[in-house]
Amino acid sequence: MKQEQKKYAMGRIDQVINSKMNEARRKFSTPEIRLSNEDKLKLIKAGKVELKAGHYGEFTADFSKFERNEAFDHDKYKVIEKDLFALATTAKDKIMLGDDCESAMKVLETLENYKI
Repeated sequence: MKQEQKKYAMGRIDQVINSKMNEARRKFSTPEIRLSNEDKLKLIKAGKVELKAGHYGEFTADFSKFERNEAFDHDKYKVIEKDLFALATTAKDKIMLGDDCESAMKVLETLENYKI
């Protein structure tokens, strides 16, 4: 491979890795859900959430069944990350250590077809 071909191939590998990692981040993320005051009032009026008298005359309500914090599954993400970086390292080694273009392209194809 010529220097320009190597540079292109390395950039392409990085591009594919970034794309796959972004896909994995989206897949293993659970977005936060917060209710507006209007939605909370509707739930109370519909009888889905009960108002409870608290101390000092204030009222409380538990909306935890309807709201959630953002979550991320680090364990599943790390497995994907490890696999992808191993494939990327193999592809980069083949390119930089002078393996033929065809085998480097096969590894790049494997990387592109990796299912998240």
